Parts: sequence; structure tokens; C-alpha cells
Amino acid sequence: MDTRTHIMDTAEMLMKRAGYSGFSYADIAREVQIRKASIHHHFPTKSDLAQAAVARYTRRLAEHLQKLDIDELGLEGAFKALQRIFLGALYGPGGACLCGSLAADWDALPDDLQKEVRTYWDQAIAWVSSVIAHHKPQWTQEACDERALEIFSLYEGALISARVMGNPKPVEHVALLAHKLLE
Repeated sequence: MDTRTHIMDTAEMLMKRAGYSGFSYADIAREVQIRKASIHHHFPTKSDLAQAAVARYTRRLAEHLQKLDIDELGLEGAFKALQRIFLGALYGPGGACLCGSLAADWDALPDDLQKEVRTYWDQAIAWVSSVIAHHKPQWTQEACDERALEIFSLYEGALISARVMGNPKPVEHVALLAHKLLE
């Protein structure tokens, strides 16, 4: 693994655990076993590093969602696939969604980082809305968008609850709740 990737992986894990305010270049340097100057070479500011990590996180989610065949999966299957993504975040390094963790620090985030986090949320919600619109063609776009926001918010909140409770059940139950919201 190259140094830049190792720095971003470490920053992502630390931000998932402690948010934007809860990590420093000293933490990363200790974990990666490099000098802080090496981090500054790749990422001049903490905000630059966080933005790069969020952009990569958003890109990975978009790539994963694009691979899903929503016709084959059906509505319930699409939400089960989203559930697996959130469970992956729960069981992965840091045990949380990067953008969910950063959202908790919203007022402390630099404006450019807020834009990156918002891009993640917008893209994820747009995907959920497109799934709903595909399977509920009689619904208006506004109704699909509203339900998508509700469902994605349920997943993000359930992930926080699962982390606090040490139990994945909150995330596992969102697909069922989503189905009920779409009846």
C-alpha cells in the first residue's frame, strides 16, 4: 500500500471513531509510522485530507451502488443490499459510516468538507429515490425523494444505534421499516 493510501485509510478510521475534531496529524503519523511532514507533503491541511477521504468514500459507495441490478434485486432486495453496506460499515475499521460520523461534527467542519459530506448524502439519497421511482412508477418524484430521505436517515440512525448498543439489529430492521414506508 502506498503512503498516501495508508494515510487516507488511517484518517478515515480515526474520523469514523472520533469525528473530524477527534484526530490529528500526530495521531496519523504515529499509526502510519511516518513524520507529520510526510503527511503535509500529501495533504497540506487536515481539511484537504478529510476531503480526499470523503471523496474516496463517496466514490466507493457510488461504484458499489452502480453495480447493483435493481430490476433483478427488486425493491426489497435493493434495501437489503443497502443494509449490507451499512453492516459493512459497522463491522469495518472504525465501526461507523464516515459521513455519518462527520455529520455529528457538522458545525466544526470547514465549508469545503461540509460540501463533500453533503455530496455523499445527496448521492446516496438520490440512489434510494431512483430505486423507489423505478419500482413505484405511479409515485411522484417528490414523494420518492421524501421517502428516500426518510429511509436513508433511518439507515444512518440505525447504524449509530447499532454501534452504541453493540448489536446490529437496528440496521437489520431498517429494510423491513423501509418496506412499510413504501406500502
